[in-house]
Amino acid sequence: RHPHQLVRTQVKQALQTGGTSPETLKNSLQDIALQFNAQGAWARVRGQTALWGVLPSSRRLKRLRSWLARHVAPDLAVFHTHEIPAQLRDDTELVRHASGLLLIRINANVTILLLRSEQQEHIDWAGEQQHVKPETHRQKLSPRTSFAVWREQVKGQAWPWTATDIEAAHDLRTALVELIDYLALEHKSLTDPLTGLGNRNLL
Repeated sequence: RHPHQLVRTQVKQALQTGGTSPETLKNSLQDIALQFNAQGAWARVRGQTALWGVLPSSRRLKRLRSWLARHVAPDLAVFHTHEIPAQLRDDTELVRHASGLLLIRINANVTILLLRSEQQEHIDWAGEQQHVKPETHRQKLSPRTSFAVWREQVKGQAWPWTATDIEAAHDLRTALVELIDYLALEHKSLTDPLTGLGNRNLL
């Protein structure tokens, strides 16, 4: 929990100092993704988009976001899965790069999407692969064939999000909601509501 708390503090400080510029968003997104052990990340803040890491192509990413918009309830703040949805299993690029999803909705204008790659991409096994036959009472699985069966079983799956990950996602959302509300109130107090120009307080 402590590393997650440090990242939240860093992100809040960065956004307070640099605002929602593309560079600030990208750096903050990288810090968040690395802490959550995600291989890719996408974020949108008030019309600004930030990308980091290993991601599907823009067309595939758009398809993924469309699926999330249709199938995840709009009032659900945090959504997570470590298995690619059945409707997207036909897309090998999404399976490879987005089998694990962690969606954090801060508000209507701020969204963070973290991606974990398919689990089997991160497992190496020495030697040539062997064809796997179903286990019978006559044939016991060797370590190599057991590994091949395991690869088939976890196809389209990423390493699961832990309970600490999900707790940290909710804490991150709470921290960013408070920060965004604070920045909005600060902007309101320092600018003229009609013209948007700086007022006496800002001077």
